[in-house]
Amino acid sequence: MAKIRTKFPSAQIKDSTEPIIEELDSLHPVRAVHKIPIADINFVAYQLYSENKDFEDRKVGTRVIWFFSPSERFYEISEEWLNNSQVRILDFIGCLKKLRSRMLSLRST
Repeated sequence: MAKIRTKFPSAQIKDSTEPIIEELDSLHPVRAVHKIPIADINFVAYQLYSENKDFEDRKVGTRVIWFFSPSERFYEISEEWLNNSQVRILDFIGCLKKLRSRMLSLRST
C-alpha cells in the first residue's frame, strides 16, 4: 500500500487489485445484507396485503425502515402497486393498522 500525506496519519491508498467493494459492503448496513429499504408504510402494507412477508423492520434513528429481499415476487407486487390494482379496502386497512402498531412499538423502544 502506498502512503499519502494527509491530516490523518493512517490514511493510505489501496492498490487497485484489492477488493474495495467488500470493505464498503461491510460498512454500509443496507449493502451488507443486500436488502431494499422502503420507508413508505402504504407500499409496505400493500406488500403485506399481497402476502409478501419476506421483510424485516428496523429502527434507523427516529424512523422505522422496512428492508425487503430483492425477489421476483417483490418486483411483481411493486408493479401491481404502480398500476393501481384494485384491493379489498378493509383487508388493506387491516394490514396498514398491523404495520402501524409494529412501527409505533419499534419507535418507542
